Amino acid sequence: MPARWTAGSKLLSLDIYAGTSQAITFELRDNNSQVLCDTIINVQLGLNTLMLNFDIPIMNSLELGIGGTGSDLYRNSTGAVYPYQIGNLASITGHNSPNSNGYHYFFYNIQLAQEACVSAIESVDAVINSDSSVNQSISICQGETYQIGNNIYSYPGLYYDTLLSVNNCDSIIMTYLSVNSDYYNTQQIVLCENENYQIGNSTYTTAGIYIDTISFLNSCDSIFTTYLSFSDVAVQIYAQNNSLYSSVTSGIVPYSYLWSSGETTSSISPLIPGTFWLLVTDNFNCTGDTAYFVIEDVNNIHENNIISGLNIFPNPTEGLVEVSFESIENSDFTISILNVLSEVVFEDKLIQFSGFYQKKINLYNFAKSIYIIKIETSNLTINKKLILR
Repeated sequence: MPARWTAGSKLLSLDIYAGTSQAITFELRDNNSQVLCDTIINVQLGLNTLMLNFDIPIMNSLELGIGGTGSDLYRNSTGAVYPYQIGNLASITGHNSPNSNGYHYFFYNIQLAQEACVSAIESVDAVINSDSSVNQSISICQGETYQIGNNIYSYPGLYYDTLLSVNNCDSIIMTYLSVNSDYYNTQQIVLCENENYQIGNSTYTTAGIYIDTISFLNSCDSIFTTYLSFSDVAVQIYAQNNSLYSSVTSGIVPYSYLWSSGETTSSISPLIPGTFWLLVTDNFNCTGDTAYFVIEDVNNIHENNIISGLNIFPNPTEGLVEVSFESIENSDFTISILNVLSEVVFEDKLIQFSGFYQKKINLYNFAKSIYIIKIETSNLTINKKLILR
């Protein structure tokens, strides 16, 4: 069967009808009847679909046939009209049998496949990017998180993450994550009267327990617990056996003493009459109110037996203060309040008074400062510091 192929293709399969079961050689020949491809197939009686897979070159007058004679394959003896076009790949142009041109020999339902188109070969420079890896150490504070890619970490450990880099290669990041704890500190602070304590942005002026969280740059939170107290040194002078003794009922030991005579002991023995004062400073360098004692006769020093239970409350005060004491014998009293310029801003006089004294004094209209409450009799002067805030 002569044929013309117009494009490179492959003869996949065809149908035959066999009158006898036998082995037949099927051949593809060129235009000089030279065999290009062949195969031997055992055909069975009746319809056979033969899988040939012959590669067919582009050529005119190719021949598809059988080797030998007596194949006993069916042919049409009438009705053949050549050429038969098979798509755009080939056409069947006729047969080389001496019989009528109306014959069609043996091969039906021919299946062809066009070969793939192959472009010209071009050189290509290929750049192979290797994966990159990064090792890093990260520190975070307790309660914080660290995110890399879509992963979020909050516990210490070693983590591996694979990310896509700018050149579309994997970037493997190994992260050693450490979690630092907050810093806790407990401290005891003792202040003198009218002082304040500042920590961070907080300022404290009263005793108590305070908790402050301070954040430092590039550091975790520092949590301070502060036990704040105040040292209020209370001083009195009493006489015994012609000597003056100090009585300190508060503050933190050890104490240091300074008398008006220049002596630094807890007691003195005056040699001349006069007004004696005493300053006492405790271990936190807090100084109490100045205590006074008047001596008219150094050979007959009497203890203050006139006033007892002196109380000034509250101190420090916001404006209202109460002064109270008890006089155990009749005496003239002057109760006064002096400012820092020694100017009298309040005065109350008592004539031959004895018994319990109590007075509420309103200082709301006065400047916030330190004042002196002075209690005087004919032979006694007591000075107490008052803080108005």
